[in-house]
Amino acid sequence: MDLDHLHITRMIKRNGKLEYLNPKDKDFFINRVGSMRENQVVEMITDFANDSGKLSQISRVHMLIGKISKFTGDTDEAVKKEVKEIAGLYKPTEDLRSFKHCSQEDLEFAIECAIALGSRIGMNLR
Repeated sequence: MDLDHLHITRMIKRNGKLEYLNPKDKDFFINRVGSMRENQVVEMITDFANDSGKLSQISRVHMLIGKISKFTGDTDEAVKKEVKEIAGLYKPTEDLRSFKHCSQEDLEFAIECAIALGSRIGMNLR
């Protein structure tokens, strides 16, 4: 999967139709479709959001980790370990904490740590 083309958006069903929660996402999607070549296949993954928002946070942190690993040539696992160490979710004497067992606050901090790690190596992940 080419993570440069990965896009996560949130939508809500109203009056039988899906609407973008953020109007900028709609513009992004329209531009993305316009840049596609004819007969290009698109993969879509959908899930129902829950009140915690953790699924989208987990997806985002994994996307950031993937972009960093592609940029640096490190493995996803090595970058994930580094992000977890920076975020305080891993200590050498303990097992790695799975992102799925983290709170929303922990996940948000892990996302910020991944963005900061990217900035330190010359990436703009915002």
